[in-house]
Amino acid sequence: MKKMLYSFLVLFTLLQGIQVSAQTDTSFWFVAPEVTFNNNSAHGDRPIYLRFTALNEDAIITITQPANAAFTPITISVAANTAQSYDLTSRIELIENKPADQILNFGLHIRSTKFITAYYETASVNNPEIFALKGRNALGTNFFVPAQNLMSNSVFANPLSFSGFDIVATEDATSVTITPTNNIVGHATGVPFTITLNKGETYSAIASSHLAANHLMGSTITSTKPIAVTIKDDSISGGGYGGCSDLAGEQIVPITLVGKKYISLPGYLNNPNTQPTDQVFIMATEDNTTVSFNGVVLTTLNKGETYRKGSFNEVFYIETSKPVYVLHLSGFGCEVGTALLPQLDCSGSRTVGFTRSVASPLYVNILVQTGGENNFTFNGNNTIINASQFADVPFSGGIWKYARIQISTSQLSAGAGAIVKNSSTDFHLSIIHGDAATGCRYGYFSGFNRFDAVSFSNATNNNPGCSGDSLKLFCDVGATEGIVFSWSGPNGFTSSLQNPVIPNAQTFHNGLYTVTASKISCNTVVVNTNVIINQSPLAIANNINPICENQTIQLAASNQGNGVIYKWNGVAGYTSNNQIDSIVNATPNLSGNYFLSVTKNGCTAKDTLVVVVNAFPSVQINSNSPLCRLQQLQITNNNTVANTTYSWVGPNAFTSNLQNISIANFSSIHAGNYTLTATSNGCLKTNTINIVLKEIPEIQFNALNNVCADAAPFVINASETSGIMGNDAFAVDGNILTTNIFTATSYSTGLHTVKYTFNAANGCSISKEQPIAILALPVIDAGANKIIFKGNTVALNTSIIGAYSSILWTPNIELNDATIISPNATPSQSRTYKIEVTTLDNCKNTDTVFIKVINSLIIPNSFSPNGDGINDKWIISGIDAFSGCDIQIYDRGGRIVFKNRGNTILWDGTYNGKPLPVATYYYIVSLNDGFIKEPFAGAITIIR
Repeated sequence: MKKMLYSFLVLFTLLQGIQVSAQTDTSFWFVAPEVTFNNNSAHGDRPIYLRFTALNEDAIITITQPANAAFTPITISVAANTAQSYDLTSRIELIENKPADQILNFGLHIRSTKFITAYYETASVNNPEIFALKGRNALGTNFFVPAQNLMSNSVFANPLSFSGFDIVATEDATSVTITPTNNIVGHATGVPFTITLNKGETYSAIASSHLAANHLMGSTITSTKPIAVTIKDDSISGGGYGGCSDLAGEQIVPITLVGKKYISLPGYLNNPNTQPTDQVFIMATEDNTTVSFNGVVLTTLNKGETYRKGSFNEVFYIETSKPVYVLHLSGFGCEVGTALLPQLDCSGSRTVGFTRSVASPLYVNILVQTGGENNFTFNGNNTIINASQFADVPFSGGIWKYARIQISTSQLSAGAGAIVKNSSTDFHLSIIHGDAATGCRYGYFSGFNRFDAVSFSNATNNNPGCSGDSLKLFCDVGATEGIVFSWSGPNGFTSSLQNPVIPNAQTFHNGLYTVTASKISCNTVVVNTNVIINQSPLAIANNINPICENQTIQLAASNQGNGVIYKWNGVAGYTSNNQIDSIVNATPNLSGNYFLSVTKNGCTAKDTLVVVVNAFPSVQINSNSPLCRLQQLQITNNNTVANTTYSWVGPNAFTSNLQNISIANFSSIHAGNYTLTATSNGCLKTNTINIVLKEIPEIQFNALNNVCADAAPFVINASETSGIMGNDAFAVDGNILTTNIFTATSYSTGLHTVKYTFNAANGCSISKEQPIAILALPVIDAGANKIIFKGNTVALNTSIIGAYSSILWTPNIELNDATIISPNATPSQSRTYKIEVTTLDNCKNTDTVFIKVINSLIIPNSFSPNGDGINDKWIISGIDAFSGCDIQIYDRGGRIVFKNRGNTILWDGTYNGKPLPVATYYYIVSLNDGFIKEPFAGAITIIR
């Protein structure tokens, strides 16, 4: 419930001012110098990169320009033990610090979530240089500007190149005083001037002359708040090193980080080969500073003076009586670069990271104290850097060893990162990277700091801690490794952790905490931090039981005495500064957490009160009342409040615990008041509804007799008998009738349902159903009509479908039996017979058959077609009864000489209109009446 008043922002600011870290860091300030650019030459200022190497942990890096709101922040991720570069060329006009003598906004702030190394590179093919960023070691308030005074800036560059220095402020309202040792743009030699910079703002001081003698070595910079300074020497040449020109530059450290012991290792300058392999420039920060090389005192310097010494492939052990800056100029052939040498006193790193920029040669120069030369790994490989490569540093008393090692592209490819570690000893490492044909990149990647430490806590005078919270103690030594810590403090506290934590701190933990930080073979730093823990108040919110809506919420905190600030925050924006407060007419939406904070002596305690406002359940009742007798009663309740119980009481001793109730076959005993009591979470409500009964009509509808399918329509007799007003209706099989007449012929045979409904005027209705069967008639087929010759007998071939009880043929004339299905008939004249069949249900049906009686056919066997009007045509007596007959006559050769369909054309003895000769012919007569199957055939003779 308590919260330590602790600001990580304050801690971060403190860390920015601590000079205890190697060049490995998590925060870097930098301002990039302007470098000359010649469109007509490869000698220029681009491309430009920021190159990063992550050490043992993945790092997320953010690049900003705090003074430039138009600069879009850059975020990149670098995996552990890898390198990554970011191309800034497209933003070069927002990066290079120009013009001179103006307040600009080009300062870069680089932040990382984990320790990294970083450097800025101008990667022009013929004008490269790296500026190794030194993190916290670059920040200070008092600087001397080191420089070389051997080589001048090239006069062939267009625009001209110059030397100078650039400043970036890390805080607002930073007052910076500059005293140039030679004329700079806008300011004269030796005349101090002051500028004011805000966070991220920059200033560029550029020498007015390109001559080496007019460089700005010895210029002083002081500030009221931490700043970072970059030096540059653009396109320098001459000094005996042929006609090359190359960029040199560095980010320098403040006076507090320079020392009195240095070692310089030779580079590879050799054009011409009579020139030194490298040059050392020593600048004093105090008067009467003696300078010795390899045990021999060579000069005495006053503050701001510079001494130069050339090395012919020599290793120099340099000692001075007072702190000095040592600027080293080295390179390949006549291509140069500069780097600030780190002082030796308690400095160095256990882990160093750098990136191989290009495939050109890469040399590493390493310094390590004796005993550590066999404990190196290079990207985890322990053979690339080994003890056999090291030699003693002369005049160091056997304390230091050095190695100059070339790293091949097979060992480290272009763009790849190198992680160099020593498991036992701090070391210094620099790289000389490039070639004699293009240019040199030179920089140190190890620590410039003297070992130091600072302690602090999250419970200070300005921000006291509170009892009950964790007390966090910190000893910051930056990236320095191999440190032994020993803490002591009040109440017998001890710890060997770097950053110990005391959980549940109390006021008896107040007091001075001392940490001793020891670096083996270096020094021991003892620092103190005072811890203030204030007694936290108690925050006790008195519990309240759940209440029902419309009641009052009572909020109360326990009394903590005078000087206490109470603060309530709750649901729906509720706030109060009262110890005791109330909310009247509470609603369920005020349920929830109410937070109490109690503040006293800068300490805040918190408690949470859970308020529950329960809603009343809804007792709104709906029903289908009034009801008709025998209907089903439905009573519903629309309550949606959870955890509700229900209790119903009603007429006829009715009870129920259901939310919705129903009663089937409702009658007068069920009519009356029904009362619901609903209870939810202790909140109760009731409501009552009155249920009314309506009378229903009474009807009489007697059973119906079955009818035959051909029955005549009849009236259905049904009626309401109680005298209630209304109207009625009939339906057969669900189909409403327009009248009360039932017509059997409108329905199929079988069982049907007749429904009688009476709809009373009060809305009640009653129905009754009666079945009725429509009985099928017998299906009779008396057969086809027949033709017989008079005197013949024919069978009446009748079929009947269905059961029957009797058969009767009428008229009962010339039949052998009038009561059987198929009697024989011998009619003497044409006659129609009717059959009547009666079913078992007494349903009757009839059918008829017609029998035509004709005399026998008389077919002549000769005729005389001679035109005398007597027997001129062949006439068949009786043929007129057979309209569909076929007649065919053939001659002896089988030729058809006459044919006719029907009984209307008579043969006159011709064929094709010509009389046939007297002869015998042959006939076939087919009656085609369906009764006489066999044709008549015979001979006929034509007589003339």
